[in-house]
Amino acid sequence: FFVFSVRFIHGAMSSELLLPISENKNPSRWGTWKRRLSDVSHSSDWLAVILGPAISVPFATCYAALICSDASLRSHFPMVLQQVMWTQMLGSIIALFIGQFVTTTNLDPLTAILFGQLARKVARLQTGESQETILSNVMLLMPFISLCLGLALYVVGKLKLAMMLRFIPYTVVAGFLAGSGILILQESLSLAAGMELWDLLRQSLVSFTNLAGASNLTGSWAQVILSITFSALLEFVREWHTFSTPLVMVGAVGLSMTLDNFSNGTLPPRSWFLDFPDPVSWWEPFERVRDGFHQSYEKTAVADLEFMGGFVVIMTVSWSINTLAVAKLVPLRPGLERCDEQDEIRSLGVTNVLLGSCGGLCSMQSFKIPMIMRSVRSGPNWPYFNVVMNVLLFLCSPRSIVQTVPRFLFAGTVVRLACDLINEWLLDARRRVSAEEWLVLLATALAVVINVTLGILFGLFCTLAWFAFEYMNVTGIAHESTLSESRSRVERSEAEHALLKKHGGSTLILWLNGYFFFGLACQVIDQIREKIKSSEASVVILDFTSVPAIDASGVCALAELTQELRDRRKVRCIFSGMARRLKKSLEGAAQHQQAHLFLDMFPDLDKAVEFCEVGILKGLPMQKRPSFGKRISKIDSLNCISEVAPFLMERGNEPDGGIWHHLLQNELDYLDPDMVTVNILRDLSGEAHEKEDGEVLFRHGSAARELIVILDGAVDVTHPSGPGANSPHRRATVKGSDITEVPETRARRARVGAVFGAVEYASGSFDRDQNVYVGANLSCTGKAVGALEVLIIDFNDLWQAEVKEPRLAIVLRTWLSRLASVALMASLQQDPLSHLHCREMRQQATHFAVV
Repeated sequence: FFVFSVRFIHGAMSSELLLPISENKNPSRWGTWKRRLSDVSHSSDWLAVILGPAISVPFATCYAALICSDASLRSHFPMVLQQVMWTQMLGSIIALFIGQFVTTTNLDPLTAILFGQLARKVARLQTGESQETILSNVMLLMPFISLCLGLALYVVGKLKLAMMLRFIPYTVVAGFLAGSGILILQESLSLAAGMELWDLLRQSLVSFTNLAGASNLTGSWAQVILSITFSALLEFVREWHTFSTPLVMVGAVGLSMTLDNFSNGTLPPRSWFLDFPDPVSWWEPFERVRDGFHQSYEKTAVADLEFMGGFVVIMTVSWSINTLAVAKLVPLRPGLERCDEQDEIRSLGVTNVLLGSCGGLCSMQSFKIPMIMRSVRSGPNWPYFNVVMNVLLFLCSPRSIVQTVPRFLFAGTVVRLACDLINEWLLDARRRVSAEEWLVLLATALAVVINVTLGILFGLFCTLAWFAFEYMNVTGIAHESTLSESRSRVERSEAEHALLKKHGGSTLILWLNGYFFFGLACQVIDQIREKIKSSEASVVILDFTSVPAIDASGVCALAELTQELRDRRKVRCIFSGMARRLKKSLEGAAQHQQAHLFLDMFPDLDKAVEFCEVGILKGLPMQKRPSFGKRISKIDSLNCISEVAPFLMERGNEPDGGIWHHLLQNELDYLDPDMVTVNILRDLSGEAHEKEDGEVLFRHGSAARELIVILDGAVDVTHPSGPGANSPHRRATVKGSDITEVPETRARRARVGAVFGAVEYASGSFDRDQNVYVGANLSCTGKAVGALEVLIIDFNDLWQAEVKEPRLAIVLRTWLSRLASVALMASLQQDPLSHLHCREMRQQATHFAVV
């Protein structure tokens, strides 16, 4: 019994059969129909039957009423409504063959508002013309504009331009949609009131003290309140069930019709209903469109073209963005795994071209129906059910519904859509963006309410202005220093460093960062003037390594600044790290100055700083020039050992200048006091080798095979991945004039006493196959600077000498171990020469801040 109880509970919870039962292999016909009905009840096919009268008719009625808001067209409301119903029917038929979604396209209330503005504009420009003439013009212009909109959408989808719309700022998109929601809310409440909302407010304030006048407005205010209440009711029941929203709409329409029949037409008052004269025949809208071809458009041609251009641009952008969002909600047709947004935009364009060619109005993919269908499965019969319902609604005029349903029910359905737009794109956006951006969004929405086209342009202007203002605060002069604090990568003695620290304050170094555009250029130029004035500098170095581009305003401002500093303040301006195209632009601007302007330009900041250092040291009197002091040892991250050597003066009488004794003196004192090691190394190195200017001593990536010691001259040590090599303006591009190879960045300039290859020799090995000693791969490249004298020892000869003489091996390995440990400690510390690069300085500043 216990086991049976457990199995019973488990079966009830898991909805599985407790005991096996025999299946009926021949089910009855009633069971088959019951199972089919049960399956269909969970699909969305039945929604087509309900959504026809519940959504299509109210939206079509509200759409036509918004177009006929002008007094000259109110009497022709049935004619426009029939054209709208024709659009819905034709759109559902086209959706059977075109598109990727199960649902059909629907009407956009924003286009109704814009068409209403077009109707009022045509009526104002054609004052004195008959209402039939104005109606024919409007009914022809709307399909023609829909045709043009379809062509624009097709081009956007064909050329895959919809992705470019993502570059439109969020504040503009959200402001446009929020402003559209405010417009739809305003017009829908005006529809409920029976007059313009602002006129209702104005008349209410005027008749506030007049009870008789106020009583005439009671009905209008009652409908406004009821439309808001009905909209709130739709929002309240939205989450109950999939069918709750359409059932509430159907129930409201049925309740209104029932109340009207039982009260013999007295409740609600007749003033609460739309004026609907005798119904029109289904072909009459096409006759009006035909009559429009015979009308004159001289008075309205300019206004029509202006409206059409703005309408096509606005709705193309809006519907393209809308399609990208709707694709995430709308169920796809059977057999499709994913939605191709570009293809769907193209299909939407074809749909509107066909609608416009057949006298219909523009139509889009709406959020309304897909949101209702989210909780149900898309049935295969939905499109056919929808076509049947739209054909019936088109042939059977919805006059009975319009005459028995008050305006507030039609307006309430649209108010719900407007509130959704305002809530999502205006109120909820306050939590997604900063306060300043939200103010721009709000200003854009309000501008859209006043004028849609100018509102979008206003939003773009405000967004770009705010971006420029924000960008100016985070770019410009990223760091500043003087020659007293920053040095080049040229190795110098302590005396030289002391003199540069003393006299280097007159050279100002400024690191610039970001795009140098018109707004930032003026600000940076003013900051440079102030810093030069406060520091009393005679030389200023401007580093453009982190500046990807400069516009024309920035180039002219730099040229003017250079001339101003040279002529008025006697300050020399030096530029470094500029891309080739920026150099050409600046040189071109300098040539157009009144006086000949010579520009000092260097490929990187290291060269510019070295140039200034040489100028300072050469400019000192002879008695103040530096002399060699104590030994300066430097082992950098490239495994290069540098000894700025006083041994040139101390042991100049020795054959090799005393270099080997100087390098190994720590080990010689207690491992080889007889100097056997020094004599062996002298024999192995032999006479000094002379190198010409620019000759490569060793190259990055190749295996080291020689030990090289500098006796006289200097060597530029470069590295391909050094700082500044990956700056954005040095990357090769397919187009343009900036296609250049990335030059190797100088890591340092090694002078007398520098040793190359020692660390590579210590980490090398003997290749028994080739019977040769091979060192590790070199991590840098060395080129001679001017006349150069070096001592060279082949790795193989040195290794064989180690085998023969144990003391040489002990001294060398001890020396190399000491160098390796010093190199390891040096790699863990900040190199003071790395201050020449803005990125490294920012990292160091961040490190110090954390500590």
